[in-house]
Amino acid sequence: LRYNGFNVDMDFCDRSVKSQMKYANKINAKYTVVIGDDEIDSNQLVIKNMETGEEIKSNFSNISNYLN
Repeated sequence: LRYNGFNVDMDFCDRSVKSQMKYANKINAKYTVVIGDDEIDSNQLVIKNMETGEEIKSNFSNISNYLN
């Protein structure tokens, strides 16, 4: 994503997903991408539009297409 010009931030503080979403709201993130063990196992990730709350699942290879 960074290679494609996106600003990317990751949580290294071991916070809960709820806390991470609150932080994303605080910094006015347009989208969040959740990648956990389940997402890795299924080769799918969850992209959340922070403005509308809409969530979609996408393959790892299609994420840049959705965010553009």
